[in-house]
Amino acid sequence: MEFPRFVYLSPGNFRRGKSSYRYVSVNSLEEHDAYLAQGWSTSADLAIDRANAPTPAPAPASVPTPAPAPAVPEDNAPPTRAELETKAREIGLRFDGRTSDRTLLRRITQAIGEV
Repeated sequence: MEFPRFVYLSPGNFRRGKSSYRYVSVNSLEEHDAYLAQGWSTSADLAIDRANAPTPAPAPASVPTPAPAPAVPEDNAPPTRAELETKAREIGLRFDGRTSDRTLLRRITQAIGEV
């Protein structure tokens, strides 16, 4: 698995039809696994499906509850240039050093919305 990678959670600030999602870049397998343990997904589609799935029945009281995953800080900061470039390559967008962060983010958002 190559890093950095993105993990996704729904709902969020990126729209796809009537649903939404957000994503964050992870830089190691440990960080990737910590996010997945907290309910994040490996794709936007999985995150949206998971958010729209019916809630399962609670487990019986006799089943021990696993220890909580380590807390991951809330990341409301705009994506970095490296994150934008990684996502653009992941979805096949063309860009170069003259492409501004704002333009690249707009193109990524449009491309993801069309999928």
